[in-house]
Amino acid sequence: MAHQEGTVISHCTDTDQADSTDLRSGIRTSDYITFLLFLSGLTAIVHLYHVEEHLALPKVMLIILAAAAVQALLPLFWRMPLLIAATITAAFLVTGPLAGAILITCTTNLHV
Repeated sequence: MAHQEGTVISHCTDTDQADSTDLRSGIRTSDYITFLLFLSGLTAIVHLYHVEEHLALPKVMLIILAAAAVQALLPLFWRMPLLIAATITAAFLVTGPLAGAILITCTTNLHV
């Protein structure tokens, strides 16, 4: 290859960066683990102190934790369906079956 003054041509040969990145999501493993640890800690605090227990927040936090753990490992195509499924699950859990069905029906009929 010709070298021109002032031009730097480099190839990605950094194996440390390649090894620490999930190829499907582009998320570094250390960032993923750190995020899950913080979210797990927050979920534990919500459970420990019974925060908004009457609104089912501890159960919703478990849904969020599970969805976040799985979402980062999925290909981009499957991330939105997972988010929608987690949202619908949380809606039914918080409001109950009848109100959850009404909520989902009303929000899916909205046209933006």
